[in-house]
Amino acid sequence: MYYRFLAFIVQNDVWILFLCILAIIWYLAQFLRSQRELSQSMFYMERDRASGARGTAIVYLLIFMGIAGGVVYINTQLRDDIPAIYLEPPTPTPDLIATRLATPDAAQLVTPLAQFPTSTPLVAPTATLRDPSTANIDPIQVTPTRPLALEVEPLIEGCTGSVYITEPVSGATLLGGVSLFGTADAVDFNYYKLEILGPQTFDQWQFLAGAISAESVNNAYLGGADLSTWETGIYQLRLTVVDSANSEVGVCLIQVGVIGVSADDSS
Repeated sequence: MYYRFLAFIVQNDVWILFLCILAIIWYLAQFLRSQRELSQSMFYMERDRASGARGTAIVYLLIFMGIAGGVVYINTQLRDDIPAIYLEPPTPTPDLIATRLATPDAAQLVTPLAQFPTSTPLVAPTATLRDPSTANIDPIQVTPTRPLALEVEPLIEGCTGSVYITEPVSGATLLGGVSLFGTADAVDFNYYKLEILGPQTFDQWQFLAGAISAESVNNAYLGGADLSTWETGIYQLRLTVVDSANSEVGVCLIQVGVIGVSADDSS
């Protein structure tokens, strides 16, 4: 405890001396003012009050001068006796209060089922055959287990500058999931919703991300879902923006192909 106290004085000597100097200046001014009042006072009560103020100023002057002298003495005479371990700065630890933790956005009502790391549409990969000369496999017997791409007719309806799907592009083939990027905004914006229609939804519009989003988006991520267990086929994606009067102010519709990975693998 003794060395901790000395180390604290040494590590904070500048601030302690600075505060002591300010206090000494202040109480020195109080001493001089009370001394002047004492010499000019003619009545007993005024002289008594001035004498008390002068005594208080003298006491605090002695205290702060003693503190300053003690700091100087510790730095000049006792600093070398303090073990080095007490003078080393503490190992920084993460401040859980200052560190901002990721919290769900209250305005985002439902989190999408899956978010893919890139905005590139998930297109079915092409099959690569090995060289027959280096493998004991007949190249004629190697065939893809699922279609490389679906023949999708590009379809874009109602898309404008403030309600628009930039990715995936209309007519693309998606493998196992979908991530939508684009813009959903309006002057009196309330919320936007993402819906999908196709074989898996029995040709009925269903929410893609599970619910609506109450935050506008400008050329960024809109939502997505894992479609790996869905039936392969042609699907339509619809982005709808609604204003505060619950009126649709913009709708963007595109058409894509979806290849369900899990469904095809199980077959």
